[in-house]
Amino acid sequence: MCQHPLTDESLTKPPRILTDFLQSLMIGCDHENRGCPEVVKLEFLERHVNSCGYSPTRCTNAGCAEAMNRHEKERHEREQCQFRKIACDECGEQVIWKSSRVHPCFMRKHMDNLERRLNIVQNNVREVNDEVKQVKLTQNEMEYLAKEAIERCDLFTGRQKIFVCGGRNENRLNSVESYSWPENSWTLEPAMKQVEWEEPPVKLPLKCDSHKMVCHENSAILTGGLTAGDYVSDGIYEISLDPPHNSKLLTQMPEPRCFHGCEIVDNQVMVAGGQTSNCHRDAKNTVYAYDIKNNECKTLPPLPFAISDMATVSYKGHVILIGGVNEKAQTLNSVVMYDVKTGDIKMLPCLNHKRAGSAAVITGNVIIVVGGYDYGTERFLNAVEYLDLSTNVW
Repeated sequence: MCQHPLTDESLTKPPRILTDFLQSLMIGCDHENRGCPEVVKLEFLERHVNSCGYSPTRCTNAGCAEAMNRHEKERHEREQCQFRKIACDECGEQVIWKSSRVHPCFMRKHMDNLERRLNIVQNNVREVNDEVKQVKLTQNEMEYLAKEAIERCDLFTGRQKIFVCGGRNENRLNSVESYSWPENSWTLEPAMKQVEWEEPPVKLPLKCDSHKMVCHENSAILTGGLTAGDYVSDGIYEISLDPPHNSKLLTQMPEPRCFHGCEIVDNQVMVAGGQTSNCHRDAKNTVYAYDIKNNECKTLPPLPFAISDMATVSYKGHVILIGGVNEKAQTLNSVVMYDVKTGDIKMLPCLNHKRAGSAAVITGNVIIVVGGYDYGTERFLNAVEYLDLSTNVW
């Protein structure tokens, strides 16, 4: 092997044929490891490398030191760099993109956008809730219709009877009668027995008559009433039906009441009409609703006229007031359907007989009204009539 040292001066220029051969060799780009796919002749390699789009370079935006390929620089500086400058659409001020989120105009626009998106979400939620409510209403309606059909069938086939117990005409009665629909006849049942009164386990919070009571879960709720000395109560009391049968005052109505109507509708105790004294002239058209859950008594839209001593039933979110007497002591044959939610009034067909102090029950969609008193003729009634709400005919 030759051991002679080599220098630039000692090297001789290669023959042209060798130079041409070397220059024609195909060589990969120096930046192949950065992704450049080009393969060029050796004689053009230096020129390609100097202009190669994959040659390394750095962002020129102040504050950014990110390295990238040359062909990516323009897009990076214009679209991707966090330190690029942008013009605010609102005020035109040049701001650095990284800090643009705290720029007042951007924040305002961002909040407006969030508000729009929130409104869209809220609208979607409302639509879903409305659909859920509609499904529940449909389900509740189907359950009610099924129950109504069963009750109607039981009544018309005689499996269910109507019982009238006690009451008074010229005298106080202890008789019991039952009515069979298919036989269209009344049967005298064994009378209520006369027994010695014993100390009852349950006591009312006050001694009264002309009051109303309704049941709610394991409690009885007493509203109003006429006490000794013609004092009229404005209290609404709860009496526990479980031992030790405690009672408590729930609330007080805006006015005292006796001879009023009372029903439970949608967990509300509805108090309609009635009198503020023992005189017909003090009959009222006001309606109160006591919310059991929230322990709140509020005044609802009034009845179309003053009325007291009427029969009442509840039906699909309504209270139906039947007959009664007005402030002029005139006996009525009107039938009023009162919508608890809206206060809307619908007048149903009138009774065939004017009557006050009657009894009424509803089974399915059939209202049966029994007995009562006509102040005009001063007669007690033994007439019984029914209203089929599907046909609205007595």
